[in-house]
Amino acid sequence: AAIGVPIAVGSSTNSLAGNTYTSSEPSGCLTFRWQSDASLNAPGWAARIVTAPNPGDNTSANLCATGPSVSLFSLLSGDPDPGGTWKDPLGAPHSDLFDPTIDPAGNWIYTQSGPAPCPPANATLTIAKILAPDAGTDGTLSVCANDAPVGLFSALGGTPDAGGTWIGPGGAAHSGVFDPAIDAAGVYTYTVVGSSPCLTASATVTVTINQPANAGINGSITVCSNGAPFSLFAQLG
Repeated sequence: AAIGVPIAVGSSTNSLAGNTYTSSEPSGCLTFRWQSDASLNAPGWAARIVTAPNPGDNTSANLCATGPSVSLFSLLSGDPDPGGTWKDPLGAPHSDLFDPTIDPAGNWIYTQSGPAPCPPANATLTIAKILAPDAGTDGTLSVCANDAPVGLFSALGGTPDAGGTWIGPGGAAHSGVFDPAIDAAGVYTYTVVGSSPCLTASATVTVTINQPANAGINGSITVCSNGAPFSLFAQLG
C-alpha cells in the first residue's frame, strides 16, 4: 500500500493473525510500517515469508524438425524452479521431453505450483521447428567418354533440395554438370546448408566413365575365288 494508507488495522478485537499480503514490487520486497495508538503494550508480531513460485521467463527456441529429443525445461530462461508441469499447444499434459519429429511447434506452457497462499505461476516457451535440409541419397552415374554433358543432380536419389553446391573428387568446386570430355570419374559431393540449428546435409554421386566401342574404320580386300580362308578382322583399318 502507499505510505500513509494502512493495509490492515488490528486491535484487541480484530486480530491480524493469518492474514496474507502479496508484494506487487518487481523485487518482491514487502515493507511493514507499524503505527500504534499506544493504548496497550503487546509482545510483538511474527510473519511467515513464503517465496512465490518461479516458472522462469517467457522465451522462444528454434529446433530442427529432425533433431534429437530435448528437455523442455532446459530451454526455459530466467532461472526457473524445477518440478513443474507442461502442457502442449493444444492444452494437453505433456512430459518434459520434446521430440521434434512428432511433437508440434507452438506455445508450450510451464506451470510451477507454489506453496499456499501463493498462486501457481506460468511461463510460455514458444517453439519453432526448422525444416532440415535434404541433400537426397547417394547415387551413381555411368557415362560414355563421348557422351554429352549431363547434370549430376538427376543422379541423386530421394527428393533433394535444389540450390546446393557440388565438390569434385579433388575437393574443388564443381558446376554440377558433368562433362565426360574434361571431368574425371570419381565421387562428387552435393551439399545443402541448413538453417540453424539444423546441420548441413550431403549426398554423393559416384561417376564411372566407360570408353566407347571401337569398330575400327572401313577396309577393303580383293581375293581370288579359290584363295585360302582369311580373317576379316585383320582387314579393318
